[in-house]
Amino acid sequence: MKEKANKRIDFIGIGVQKAGTTALYHYLSKHPGISMSEPKELHYFSNPEINFQIEEQNNYIDYHKYFEWNREKLRGEITPRYCYSEIAIPHIYKYNPLIKLILILRNPIERAFSHWNMRISKNQINSSFLNCIRADILRYKFKEKFGQYCEDDFVRRGCYSEQIDRIFQYFPQEQVHIIKYEDFRANQKKGLIDLFNFLGLDSSYYIFEEKKIYHFPYSTEIDRTSYNLLMDLYMPEIENIEKKLGWNCSDWKNGKI
Repeated sequence: MKEKANKRIDFIGIGVQKAGTTALYHYLSKHPGISMSEPKELHYFSNPEINFQIEEQNNYIDYHKYFEWNREKLRGEITPRYCYSEIAIPHIYKYNPLIKLILILRNPIERAFSHWNMRISKNQINSSFLNCIRADILRYKFKEKFGQYCEDDFVRRGCYSEQIDRIFQYFPQEQVHIIKYEDFRANQKKGLIDLFNFLGLDSSYYIFEEKKIYHFPYSTEIDRTSYNLLMDLYMPEIENIEKKLGWNCSDWKNGKI
């Protein structure tokens, strides 16, 4: 395909972290009508060190080098940090206001626990889950991060309402496809068919092979105190999500430890 001066990619998976985006990247990469970025996570639009005025003047050449442009395909990438980043969504809109966005939401308590387990498994933290979320809840309630490394925002990353509001501040609902992680995990084939329809792609000839959604092996189960703290915090948030998206999140409300 001949490159155009105003070339743009077609869709981005914007999150959330620890909600099956690696499996989603695998599935999308297999569709013959899709070309995904290499690597999966580019962290481009959430990078505070990038001068986007210069990038725009240069037609985003540094971003486009991660994509293949020689064939007529839809192009996309997945960076789970984008939905949480306060700068990513406006940068994406300026890049391509017609782009389609994919968002996967997971039970915020399970998401936080999975997030902590990932950090523990990589020896990036050494505090218990309870200590981490106690500190994080204080930061959240006082609307301060206290210099905290954003990778350890275990609690705030599960506050989906403000992230969704920011997305819809820039993009119409018809350009945003929101998936419930638990539904996708239970029926990946249906979830993919719905997603391909959203992207305007034919799924009739797609060869589906179910992929286990990977998670790090947990060294311990979530403790009752942590669970109750998070449930008290997230219950209004979960109910808000139900109203915003028309979802039934009874499984999130009645999860078991």
